[in-house]
Parts: sequence; C-alpha cells; structure tokens
Amino acid sequence: TLVGTGAIKARGVQNFGTMVIDGNITITNVDTNGGSAIWNEGDLVINNGTFTTDSNAGTGSYGSALNTQPGGSAVINGGNFESYSQLTYAICNYGVTIINDATVTGRHGAVASTQGCETVINAGSFSLLENPGVSDHCVYYVSSIKGGSFTLGNNTDAGAQVFYESTIAEGYKSVMIDNTYVVLP
Repeated sequence: TLVGTGAIKARGVQNFGTMVIDGNITITNVDTNGGSAIWNEGDLVINNGTFTTDSNAGTGSYGSALNTQPGGSAVINGGNFESYSQLTYAICNYGVTIINDATVTGRHGAVASTQGCETVINAGSFSLLENPGVSDHCVYYVSSIKGGSFTLGNNTDAGAQVFYESTIAEGYKSVMIDNTYVVLP
C-alpha cells in the first residue's frame, strides 16, 4: 500500500501481487524507450495520485502511465494519468481495467485495450494531446463506455478518432458539447 505524499522517478513501479495507491503520490516513468509509471501484473486499486511519463519524451518514444498485463486487474477511482510518449497510450490494458473516475491525457491517446480484454470507463476526462503525423485515437478498443468526457487535441492527425473500435454501453449515448464528446445515459 502506498499512502501519503511522495514522488518516485524511475523506469516505473512493478506490481506482481496486490497494491493499493491512496495518497498524493507522483510516479514518473523516465524511460522514453518503454516501461511504465506502473507496470501491473497483479491486482491494483488506485484512489489518487499522478502517474506520468517524462514530459521531454520525443519522437519515437514509448512508455505509459499505467500498463496492466494479461491476468492483471486495475480499478481506478481517481488520479491523473499523463503520457507524453509519442507512440504509447497513457493507460494500456491487456487484462481488466475499470475506470470509475480519472483524468487521462496522452500524446498518442488516453486509453487503449487489446481486443477481448475488459476495459470499462464509467466516468472521467479523457484527452488526446497534439501529435501531428501519427495515427492516434482518444480511446482504442474500450469494451464499455458508460460516462466521461472525450476530447481530441488541436492539430491531431486527420485520421484521429475519439472512440476507435470502442463500445458505448447500451442505454448510453455520445453527444458533442463545446468540441468535447460526453457520454450520457
């Protein structure tokens, strides 16, 4: 369990068991050739904190704020997730990720999942940052969206989409309000 206030700057924190993050903690992935602020192969609950990649990540950079691997699960109840890597989403899911609330911004996109994985967005703010010349999306293969606001940044690639191959849950709809897509019941 990580609680309180603090900062970690490293290739990231790895979870292979059970981890709870509940505090004003900042974890920064400083490796712009991979890694993740949190590499999760276990059961993870995040209630607060800031998880980011190096803001100086340049062309061809990789690295995420949170990466949940097959067999892992993450429940996000709050926090800020930021990825400045050109070629990696802020939150990557290859297991199960439930986002109940979060602020997620990424240069390549906010949230990406692999087909067949469970990724659920219930609430939060999700943004694609400016990344001209790279095919990117705000959310990618999210299995169920039940709420939240979704924004494409200025000067994003012409092919960028907000909900690429993602499913808005039955009984919900997406509406455009001031250049932001909002999912509502």
